[in-house]
Amino acid sequence: MAYSRFDEHIYKSPDKLMDFDGVIQTINDLLSKERPETFSSSWIAKRAPHCYRYIWKNVRTDFGPIDWDRVTRRLEWKFVSSDCPER
Repeated sequence: MAYSRFDEHIYKSPDKLMDFDGVIQTINDLLSKERPETFSSSWIAKRAPHCYRYIWKNVRTDFGPIDWDRVTRRLEWKFVSSDCPER
């Protein structure tokens, strides 16, 4: 199957096509497996580079930077710090 540049909503990882839900599931699975005390964008980039590349390319605010709020809102609640202020 050929992929065109118009397939921006999916990212081809080594084993499957990724979309936003797949990226979130992969990150949740990694967090469940590794149970880090904290995590960051660097943690994601190191352990799931295909997820980080998808986020870097496709999950942006209207002004351009990566929309990490959108990503963290979709993670399982147990992985998001409770002392993180609501926006």
